[in-house]
Amino acid sequence: MNMEYTQTDLPAAVLEIITENYMNPNLNVTMAASLLNKNLDYVSKTFKKSTGYTILEYIQNYRMDKAKDYMEKQPELSVREISRLVGYEHCESFIRLFKRKQGMTPGRYKTMLMNN
Repeated sequence: MNMEYTQTDLPAAVLEIITENYMNPNLNVTMAASLLNKNLDYVSKTFKKSTGYTILEYIQNYRMDKAKDYMEKQPELSVREISRLVGYEHCESFIRLFKRKQGMTPGRYKTMLMNN
């Protein structure tokens, strides 16, 4: 991705990076800015202004949506497997974030899905 981005297409480029790399535990604002060959602050501010989210918030939300998708479509996967599939090296971090964002643990969410 070595082209020039305007303020309007830079957020779309960041979204593409997130979509393609969400499973990479190293995905963060620094990685996105580096892949775009842009200044970190510029990328961060432009993304936030366009989406209303920080890049980290968006990555976390995207990963949580992917995790819920895995739980729905592949219920045989363990929480640990899902956490790795969505880019978390440490399952505990994934569980803590999932609970904060969803109001319940991933295990409880999976159980709720199976009971419906």
